[in-house]
Amino acid sequence: MTSTCAPLPVELRRRGEKAILSPDGRLLAVPGENHTVLVLDAMTNEPWVTYYGHQAGVYRRVSGTITALAWLPDGSSMALGSTDGSIHLWHGRSGSHQRTLAQPQEDCAVLALIPSDDGCLTALRGREVTTWHLD
Repeated sequence: MTSTCAPLPVELRRRGEKAILSPDGRLLAVPGENHTVLVLDAMTNEPWVTYYGHQAGVYRRVSGTITALAWLPDGSSMALGSTDGSIHLWHGRSGSHQRTLAQPQEDCAVLALIPSDDGCLTALRGREVTTWHLD
């Protein structure tokens, strides 16, 4: 079986940022302008939802640029980390904020988010590694 998909629009391929595919292959998450993440239909590139939570004034005044994103293995949620050190969980398809895992912290940018099949999320923030059990 073969499938085709539209190429990622040029405006979404800026500054070397990486898009990540949801576990079921249906949605594509791309760091966007103004501290957002845009989720697209992977086949058509049609916008599905935009996560706005890393903008100033939203969810405890975080305002970092997205530096790390990861779909949880079941595809139900997405974790986003930013230059301000905050980490948020979002509902994968609706874009609603689920919870904050880490508050902003000076000089503690989120460098990587690694989900595991056993329900944990590990984050590299600044010089520290933290793991949360998400169940």
